[in-house]
Amino acid sequence: MVKTGTLTTEDVLRSEVPWPAFQSAGVITKDQLEQIYTLDKQEVSVQVMQFKAKGALLAQMFIDLVTGVNKDDAICYILAMLEQLMDADGCVALFFARLPCDSVTPFLKLLQRSSLYIVEKAACVVAKILATPNSSDEYLATFAAWTVATLKSVRAPSPPRHRATRNLRCPFAPPLATSSRTSLYPMLASCPVPTPSSVAGAFANSRAAALRSPRPTRQSRPSSLLRWVGCSRCARR
Repeated sequence: MVKTGTLTTEDVLRSEVPWPAFQSAGVITKDQLEQIYTLDKQEVSVQVMQFKAKGALLAQMFIDLVTGVNKDDAICYILAMLEQLMDADGCVALFFARLPCDSVTPFLKLLQRSSLYIVEKAACVVAKILATPNSSDEYLATFAAWTVATLKSVRAPSPPRHRATRNLRCPFAPPLATSSRTSLYPMLASCPVPTPSSVAGAFANSRAAALRSPRPTRQSRPSSLLRWVGCSRCARR
């Protein structure tokens, strides 16, 4: 069970969302209303199958929902569903990266919300989109700067700090460390990573492990965010 503040993902996904109200308000179309019902309250495996069948349409539907919906409870539900889908299958994030429209800014804007749950889930979604081979580097600097600011603002070791570090590690993992991304290394090097052993534990089962990034050990503790995201080897080249 994932806990974020007083909310849990399980609790969020048990709630009911008034999807027809969003269609009536013009946020989504009638076709998109039918599409969301093919996902809502379904098993994650069924949702992934739906994405593989019509991923571009469903990705655009989620972008329209995130852009047009303001209610926190509905945004929480949408983000929780998306995070589960992206964790279950990496192809889901790929569909967002391949959209001809801007698929990152709507989630970046959610990082300014007051709800801790929304901020953390939005950051997870952004990280997963930016970690796809098709993603653009255009928004990575913004996301990296936000993550560094978050890490510096939370002094004591905390779950939000661990999750922020984990999220940023994905877009910088090999083979995604392109020249435009390496230009951000100085900013990452300036940010210390506290209690790396506890952070390493939080990362043990993270999606970053699938990208074959080196995991810190007690014998080799990272001294900066740059080293933690696994870029120090590239920076020395």
